[in-house]
Amino acid sequence: MNKIIAFLTILVLTLALVSCSASQGTSEAETIENSLLPAYVPGSIKLTPIEYLDEYPFKVTKREIYYSISSVFEELVYPDAADEVFGDYKNPDGIEPIEMRLVTFLKHFNIPKEDFIKATERLKEIRLKNDMDIGHEEYELPNADIIYTFDNEVIDAYYRRENPVVPDWLKEGE
Repeated sequence: MNKIIAFLTILVLTLALVSCSASQGTSEAETIENSLLPAYVPGSIKLTPIEYLDEYPFKVTKREIYYSISSVFEELVYPDAADEVFGDYKNPDGIEPIEMRLVTFLKHFNIPKEDFIKATERLKEIRLKNDMDIGHEEYELPNADIIYTFDNEVIDAYYRRENPVVPDWLKEGE
């Protein structure tokens, strides 16, 4: 009888240990996966000069790609819907958007990451064929790994601007 109790005790302790290790391993795996997301390296994107960003009606704290959607991505859905829902960005209140426009678009139309990656590759081919510098803010390609986290903090940190820009008309009100 004592052998059976000892065996059951060892079995229960072993199962508890394995269960604890498995759950700890999962959280470590998640941490490792999140740490593998590419980080934005300051200076890796050539920023547009400040004088050209005065068109935005709010303090610009993210790179241009944060505020726009390329027609290549709009073509993933029928064009009329994209134009209706995601036409030119206008924000007369001087308030910066709380979510990247492309993220809102992808979530709205439920676009799979694989389709997004194919469209990004197509955009890259077009831009390189037309001698556009994809290392420049104006022609920067979206990062699928960052965008498809759908985590605004991660996205905002990655697409931050090194030197936030305030339009002249907004400076007057400060």
